[in-house]
Formats: sequence, structure tokens, C-alpha cells
Amino acid sequence: MIVDRALTALLAAAAVTAVALTGCSSGSSTSPEADVPQLEAGLVTQQSYVYGLGETPSGEAPNGAHLITPHTHQQLLDVQVTDVLDQSTASLLGLGSGSDTPRAAPEGADVVVASLSVRDLSSPFETGETPLVFELVVGEQRTPVPGAFGEYSYAGAPSPGFWLSPDMTLVVVAPEDQPVWFAVTDEGRTARMDLRTGTLSDDADTAAGLAYYSGRFGDLGGASGSAAGTATDLLGQYAPVDVTVGLSYAERGFTLSPWLPGQGWVAAGRLWGSVFADLELTGQYAPAIGVTTSSDQVFGLAGADGAVMAPLPESVEVSGTDTFGSLSGTIGVGAVWDLPADFAGGTLTTSLDGAWTVLGNPATFTGAPVTVAPVAFTVPR
Repeated sequence: MIVDRALTALLAAAAVTAVALTGCSSGSSTSPEADVPQLEAGLVTQQSYVYGLGETPSGEAPNGAHLITPHTHQQLLDVQVTDVLDQSTASLLGLGSGSDTPRAAPEGADVVVASLSVRDLSSPFETGETPLVFELVVGEQRTPVPGAFGEYSYAGAPSPGFWLSPDMTLVVVAPEDQPVWFAVTDEGRTARMDLRTGTLSDDADTAAGLAYYSGRFGDLGGASGSAAGTATDLLGQYAPVDVTVGLSYAERGFTLSPWLPGQGWVAAGRLWGSVFADLELTGQYAPAIGVTTSSDQVFGLAGADGAVMAPLPESVEVSGTDTFGSLSGTIGVGAVWDLPADFAGGTLTTSLDGAWTVLGNPATFTGAPVTVAPVAFTVPR
């Protein structure tokens, strides 16, 4: 009987404990997450590292989480979207390590941790001294991103420039239903990429260039041509000069872009098409040779339907001293076309002839014209 009474007392105590525990877990109590201090809305912190805390965004074609403007190229490497940062992540991001560290988003908001990088990425054109503005845009709120990627170091051609702090992680608190745009203003126009997804804004094709976002260019297959001949001074002051003139598209393509140096932004519904060939003059006295012509005389373009499209007439003036003084021994000669935005490819012809000179005197060149076989190409969309 004594055992029975003890057992009864033990069971009663257990029942009381169970009731107490049930009460603690009822809806009237608060969860541990509800007690976490909240972060303020907007840009919380900016770090010069890539932490790899989330997932790699794929973005949407054609950019694939790349934001490219005339003078910048950045990629969204990693993104984490959450309502509460764990303590280790908050500490890693420099927010603090104590229990009183704010690390939760307010109700109806998210914490977005996004890592971007410009490391080993080339922009379409050298950044140099071009003024650039980096911002975060959430709704109507625009927040500067000071010192994004650090300063740009550029000693001048031919050495490429580089960013001193090429990696960056941003922690942003934003409403759940709004994109978090990373915006770059370049040459007076702004392009944006959503840090949640790596997707470009709908107006990217007019704001900063669909051509650069998708890397649209036509492969010319390294086509080349050359001609050997003799340049003869028509005034008879100098002896004839034997020279070989070569043209090559090695490592070059036909590029579509919305902005070009010297041309600016193309009109709506149009794209600039551009091409450059490497011109090389070889021979003992090649630096004495020169030629003057026009881009519309050197380059020809026929569309897929056979319609001829003339490039913008630009003076082309090259001398052997130009190639002799370059690091590669070549100099680029090129042309620009004003094309419809749906241009998808065509056939390029190249034939170099013009007013030849020997040390400035008018001359003839028996090897002219220097031609490259016609090249048919397509521009992937």
C-alpha cells in the first residue's frame, strides 16, 4: 500500500509538470526569434569581402547575374534572403556577437545579404577617369554605395586598370515584395540588377545596353588577308620600298553595343555595330609607308537579306610608324554602323586601298588592294 501511494504521488507530480509545459508552449508565449532585436530598414552594412553565405543566383537570360555598363562589369556571386540572421552570420558580417545584436528584419521585410565582385571581369571600355555612381534603389528610396569596389587604379594604355577592392558584400533590409536594385549610372544612364535574383530591370536594353548584358558579338573566325608589293614615291625622292600589308580579325568580332566612344548612346530601337581589323606593315622600311582612306571604302556589310549597309564615313589614316611604335606591331582600323536592334548577322567584306605615301610623298602600291575574303557571321540573341 505504501508503494501504491508513492506511485500515485509521482504520477500526480508528472501530470502537473506536463500541464505546466503545455502552458509554456501555447500560442500565448513568445518564440526565441521574436525576442531578437530588429535591424533598421535600408543599407545595414557594406563589407569588402565575399562570404559565400547563400546561394549562387542564375539570373535570367541573357545576362546571367552580370550587370555590365560601358565602363563597369560586376557579377552577383552569392545571395541569402532571410527574416533573421543567425548569430554566427551576424558576427561574420560585423554586426556584433552579443544577444542584443540586431539581426532580424521588421515584420513584412527581409534581410538580403548579397555578394558582388568585379574580380577578373573586363568592362567593354577602359574605366579610366569616367565618373560612375553606385546606388541601392528600393522603391523610391535611393541610397549611395560609397566606395563600391574601392578606387580604380589606371596608369594609362596599354596597361589595363583594376579596382583596388574588387569584392563587396551588402546587407540590406527591404520590404518582402520589392526588388533590391543595385544601380550603376554610367555615361548619364542607369542600369539596375535585382540583388534578390540577379535579374536586370526591364528597361536594361535602353538604360545601359542589352548588347553588353548578353555579350552579343559575331565571331569572324580569325579571317585574314595580306598583300606584298612595292610602294613607289611618285616624286622620285625616295627609293621604292618593298612592304607586306596584312589585315586580320584574329581575336576580334563584330560587336553590337548601345554606346561607343565618340558616338555616345545610339537612338532608341537601334544598336551600334562595330568591327576592328589589325593592320600590320612589315618590311625593312615599312615605317616609311602610309595610307589614307575612309572606313566606308574599306569595310562593307550586307545583311542576311543581302541589303548593303554602309558604315559611318570616318577617316582612316595609318602609317608604318604607328604599327612600328605599338607593342603588338599592329594598329586597329575599324568602322561603325547604325543598325536596327534586331540585327542578327550578315556578311563582312574588307578591302584596303587609298592614297599611299612614302615618307609623306604620294606613292603607288603594287599590292593594293589588300583584301580579306568575305566573312559570313551571325550574332546570337
